[in-house]
Amino acid sequence: MVYKKMLRILGEHGLVPIDCAGKKFDPQLHEAVCREKSAAEPGTITEEIGKGYLVRSKVIRPSKVKVAEKTDSKGG
Repeated sequence: MVYKKMLRILGEHGLVPIDCAGKKFDPQLHEAVCREKSAAEPGTITEEIGKGYLVRSKVIRPSKVKVAEKTDSKGG
């Protein structure tokens, strides 16, 4: 209950969570913690590990993410 109230109050002051699942990696908004081989396009975010936040378009904490890496065409 306190957590929800705190998020509501911070939201009224411009706090916005960074939405990143399935989007292209942007070093200004995201911090790449690791890479993983994936069928997704290289440079696409595959998983959000830590939530990031913006206050009035300024990053106060970048999102910690896993980024897709090109898979070997040889199979391995």
